[in-house]
Amino acid sequence: MEPTIVAGQGGSLLFSRIQPTGNRGNDRILLRPPGIDHFSPLAAGGKLIKTVVPPDRQVKIIRQGSCRKVDVKDSLSVATVAQLSKIFQPPGQSWMWALAFPARPIKIGVMETSRSLRAMQHLRQEKHVILPSLLLCDFGDLKREIGQLEEAGVKALHLDVMDGHFVPNLTYGMPIVAGIRKLTNLPIDVHLMISEPSKYIRQFAEAGADCLTIHAEIAEDVSSTLEQIRSLQVGVGLALNPDTALTAVEQHLPLCDLLLIMSVNAGFGGQAFNPVALEKLSAVKASYPDLILEVDGGVNLTTIASCQQAGASLFVVGSAIFGQSSYRAALEGLAAPLVR
Repeated sequence: MEPTIVAGQGGSLLFSRIQPTGNRGNDRILLRPPGIDHFSPLAAGGKLIKTVVPPDRQVKIIRQGSCRKVDVKDSLSVATVAQLSKIFQPPGQSWMWALAFPARPIKIGVMETSRSLRAMQHLRQEKHVILPSLLLCDFGDLKREIGQLEEAGVKALHLDVMDGHFVPNLTYGMPIVAGIRKLTNLPIDVHLMISEPSKYIRQFAEAGADCLTIHAEIAEDVSSTLEQIRSLQVGVGLALNPDTALTAVEQHLPLCDLLLIMSVNAGFGGQAFNPVALEKLSAVKASYPDLILEVDGGVNLTTIASCQQAGASLFVVGSAIFGQSSYRAALEGLAAPLVR
């Protein structure tokens, strides 16, 4: 498969060789806003190894270790990237392409990616995805439950992991994620309501999670944990409770693929939908239009349309699906008021 051709107005184009492990992917692309350098080893030093003079301008290529950094003052044309790809795509080797500081990132073409990154791209492209929260499913017959959800047309699954410390409830861990992965190819969205997610990120990724979402309210270094998730080639999510202000998490949003807006406090049942979630969704959508927005808590026939209008495209639903006699009818009812 041909690597993706990337064009961006202003910034630095990075090529980094990666070592695929098992089925966890080959090449991937990361797009990041201006001013964020996710590749700190490249920030200092490096050796000029080649200068390319494309039809539009000169591009300097810097090498440090196994990475390559291409600095571009104005814009990088498709023709330029095509020329660079011949340099940085040796036969039989896998490379990661990343636009580190794009002001206006543009993707053109296709790229071979890991299952998780394909799943995230799929979720990003959908107008709306209703994710059943498996916390309410029948774990006594998980295979039947997954089969029925797939037959009903579900496009992704949501798992709530609680540790009994960050939230008072205690649910399940890596074995359940691994068991569900064996039963389905659907994207698995894992919401980690745990105090120290950094200790378990790798295990959840290896168990089969496609997206890992941590909470902004944890005591750990949030940015560091988000970077840890990113390094494992799975989707990066951040969740915030109703009482947490957007200003408290804005610094972390450039590191994320997904922002989960809780309309109820995590880990507590029987709460009413808090309309502050709609205000947050609208604000984030205006400032970060490319961020995947997910809403969880009290999403039902009454609230789902308002959530979409505010900017959400992923809707975590529990009792409005599992409390119904027909999963298909429940999903169709929830999807009916949504804009396609």
